[in-house]
Amino acid sequence: MLSRQEILEVLGEAMEINSANLTEETPLEALGDAWDSVSRLSVISMIDSYANRDIPVNAIVESKTIKDLINLIATSDNQIISSQTMIKGNDVLHRNKEEVVKIIKKSLKEVAEKSNLNLPENIDDETRILGGNSPFDSMQVVNLIVIVEEEITDRFNLDIILANEHTMSQSSSPFKTISTLADYIVGYLL
Repeated sequence: MLSRQEILEVLGEAMEINSANLTEETPLEALGDAWDSVSRLSVISMIDSYANRDIPVNAIVESKTIKDLINLIATSDNQIISSQTMIKGNDVLHRNKEEVVKIIKKSLKEVAEKSNLNLPENIDDETRILGGNSPFDSMQVVNLIVIVEEEITDRFNLDIILANEHTMSQSSSPFKTISTLADYIVGYLL
């Protein structure tokens, strides 16, 4: 488990600010652009990566200080079962997920090409989109979301907005990996 100082440093990285400028008492509202919606997505993903449990997104969004965010990671609790179990047991949902994964991978490559970003050769379902070892910055993730929304609309005739209040209230960030994003999108196809 990470120490409180290590968590503070990782939070600074997720918010793209120097952790030396943060203390546990730092109010999140005082961070300005470092606590905007894109930064929140990055922090949600980071917390998902380091917490040993699923954290309700509203607990992150409702946090008032850096200490509140650190406490979310440092506190242990029970794991919540993911929606992947349901998709694996249903052939139609599984085929839809495979198609959505292809769309996301194609979109990742498009964003990388436009950004002159070198992606790993083997992009698989567990490739990170946000946090951890993700090769994407926040603006590239925003571009990815727009492209995926357009592709899903074209392929499934479904108007979808991925970065919305519902997404932000998920217990686990759908933007964590290709697989988690695909699971989230397939939920709209039911």
